Parts: sequence; structure tokens; C-alpha cells
Amino acid sequence: MNNSKGSGLFLPIIVMLIFPVLGVSAVFIYFNPLTLWSQMFLSIFTGLLNSFILYVFVENKLKIILGLQDQITITLKNESNKATYSLPAKIRRRDFSRGEVLGRIGMIPLTEAAKGKGPKFEIKYTNSEDFIDKIHEVYDKNGDKEIIIKCDPEEFEQFNYAQVQRDYKS
Repeated sequence: MNNSKGSGLFLPIIVMLIFPVLGVSAVFIYFNPLTLWSQMFLSIFTGLLNSFILYVFVENKLKIILGLQDQITITLKNESNKATYSLPAKIRRRDFSRGEVLGRIGMIPLTEAAKGKGPKFEIKYTNSEDFIDKIHEVYDKNGDKEIIIKCDPEEFEQFNYAQVQRDYKS
């Protein structure tokens, strides 16, 4: 996942374009004195412009830093009877990825019947484009703090949820 949100080069490029213009205008004022009001206006404008650029830059970085600390819940949802199971351990947004989600689901013990089919779980939704889009959506947004994994009844029943509750409480 790309941890840099927004256009990280936009502000530095703007600053590199604006500061030389302001420097040239300052030199122009030095050698060709303007009226006092023109100099005050240019100074106030420069100060406000620099303050605005700093504010936008700091606000953007704070949103990124604070948003990466959010806790995200992984929920398995049986599509037929709407039963749900939320994994007990949440993931921080900065650690959130497709591999981490699949790894957390893979940590749920399988039932004996499911172990007979193979050592790994199988959920078709995790191979869909919709799942990948949801991963990106949850990672990029600061508001949505839950990812719902859609399962058919057989996929939902392959996990031993009771054992997870026992192990997690111990």
C-alpha cells in the first residue's frame, strides 16, 4: 500500500515557484522604492501566503499521521442469514493491507470438517475485485473503520469461533 497520501510534491513545487518571484520583487523594491503602502501590501501578502502554505502542509501531514493510528475491525458476514463475527484483535490503519487481513483470518482455527478439505481457509470474496477495492477504500479513508468480508454459509461455518473466544480470553 502507498503510505503517502495526497500529492507530496505539490507544496514544495509551489514554494519553489513563489519564493523566487517574491525575492525578485523584493530586490525590485529595494532598487526602485515604491510607496510605503505598496511595500506594506507586499509584506502582508507575502506573510499571508507563507502562512497559508504552512497551514495546508501541516494540516495535511497531521491528518495522515493521526489517521494511521485508527483501529480497523475485520468482520466476517454470512450473506444468507446475516450472521456476523468480528475478529477480536483490530488492525491499525498503517498496518492494514490485503495480506494482513488474510493473515488475521487465517489465524482463526478451522473446524474438523474444514480441515479435511485442506489446511487453509477458502473465501471466494477475498479473490474478488470488490474485496481489493474495499481494502483500498478502508485504507484511504479516515472514517470507515471496518471491513466486511462476505461469506456464503459454507465458508462462514468453516471456522471454529468458539475456540477463538476461549483462546483470546486466556
